[in-house]
Amino acid sequence: MMIVSGLTEEELKERTGQINETISKDVHFAFGYHFADKNEDIRAAMRIADENMYSDKNEYYEKHPEKKYR
Repeated sequence: MMIVSGLTEEELKERTGQINETISKDVHFAFGYHFADKNEDIRAAMRIADENMYSDKNEYYEKHPEKKYR
């Protein structure tokens, strides 16, 4: 988990996309992020980010089923 401040939601999406593009094809990182305002409960934001990470992971395995049970 990373907590980042000083970025817009669009900048956050762009940076996570850049990380995914530059990683080796043999390694995959599942990303789950949630852009929250200052008034949002950190636990709720972490839960949403975690759910998004699992969604990213499931999407990856749908595209690459051969890598699911290595």
